[in-house]
Amino acid sequence: MTMVAPSPARHRWARLRASGLRREIAAHPIAWAYLFLALAFGLILVVLVPPFQTNDEPEHYFRSWAIAEGQLLVGQGAVVELPSNVAWLFADLKAIEVTQGKAKYDTSLTLSHLSDSVSAQRVAQATLTGTYSPIGYIPQALGIDLVRLFGGSPLMAMYVARVFMLVASVALVFWALRLTPFGAPVLALVALLPMSMTLCASLNPGALLDAGALLWIALVLRALKSPSVRTPLAVLLIVTAVALLTVKPGYATLALLILLVPRNRYQNQRQHWATIVACIAGAIGVTAALLATSPAVPLSVLQARGVAEGMDHVGQMRFMLAHPWAFTKVLMGSVGDNALAWIKEFVGAPGRGSVILSDLATLVALLGGLLLMMRSAARGVELAAWRRVGFVAVAGVSALAVVGALYVLNTPVASSMILSVQGRYFLPIAPCLFIGLYGLRLQRQRTLVVVFSTCVLLMAAMTIMALLRHFYAG
Repeated sequence: MTMVAPSPARHRWARLRASGLRREIAAHPIAWAYLFLALAFGLILVVLVPPFQTNDEPEHYFRSWAIAEGQLLVGQGAVVELPSNVAWLFADLKAIEVTQGKAKYDTSLTLSHLSDSVSAQRVAQATLTGTYSPIGYIPQALGIDLVRLFGGSPLMAMYVARVFMLVASVALVFWALRLTPFGAPVLALVALLPMSMTLCASLNPGALLDAGALLWIALVLRALKSPSVRTPLAVLLIVTAVALLTVKPGYATLALLILLVPRNRYQNQRQHWATIVACIAGAIGVTAALLATSPAVPLSVLQARGVAEGMDHVGQMRFMLAHPWAFTKVLMGSVGDNALAWIKEFVGAPGRGSVILSDLATLVALLGGLLLMMRSAARGVELAAWRRVGFVAVAGVSALAVVGALYVLNTPVASSMILSVQGRYFLPIAPCLFIGLYGLRLQRQRTLVVVFSTCVLLMAAMTIMALLRHFYAG
């Protein structure tokens, strides 16, 4: 048989493509390393984690399916209409028993449901996701629609939806790492934490929020370092703030980072104010609209989900306003008592929080982050001191907003501790803090004194507070 040799033109085109890809990888090595590691790690988690064994996955499965069928918002009574075997799949797979450790995961039971047909019977299914933006469910809904198109099973749709969420969130982070002028190693490390990847390989819209927050920070840094914020970049900033920072309530405060972009970077004053107002007001407005229009969840549904009863949101806010020092003590006590647990959950608490990684995994993550920050200090990233303070301040305000919201919504009035805080809630916020510290020149004597003194003062303050609470608290 005679073989036809490739033409010289084809050889040249292949060489051009190969050299172009090599140049691209050389220009953004961290981004490409992230892409390969995230897809490999994520695909393993998609298959390895049993159905409904990631954070709140049953709720997000119901909402994703409803959106795939065109039900963009949750109906009255916090319910959506679903095929019966979609609504009952969680119970059929005995997922709650697996979560609670009452039963071992049964792979044969899962395999037996892979060939089921979608039921024609419809039922009303309650969900607690009414305050979440439909945008956070677009990748999952597209995956479910693809399976529905080919007549697949509800369980197969769940797995394909996981893959779609993985690809969407990884693509956003990859884009962010290619855009950011500095800080890519730290941003990539946060995106590759076991907790981050567990969310990416699930139906939880928090993965899209985390990726969107990284993209938002990268775009702000891009605007900071660009000689001119052109219209496409301004539009990207607005769309990202309004669409991605509002996937879940509580993170609109990250939009305040737009204030760090100097006025002289914009093409004119109108563009400057339009971008600022659109980002901040848009993010806050969308969040407020989602909260205001979400239907009230019946008490019976809250009881069935194990959510605390008898919450008085207005009464809690009155308590916080009338007794700010008392709330400050609650906040300090909650952080002091739970900080280590939150850090471990931040690094990784897969399996709906029931699988806690070893202390060694946490130490590896912290050591990796520390080494990257030390390396960045040697490179000398140019970022004005007041902008560093701005990044740290926005991170602090955002963390306070999230924790304060949980105190208002999920904690009894005047409780001495803030309930329901999980380390994963800080994943969209932490990169903002790390960028504020990235490239800090520790070689300077003044910086060393400030860092040293701050650490000692914080330890002293915590020691004094612990003694006051133990010996003098009334």
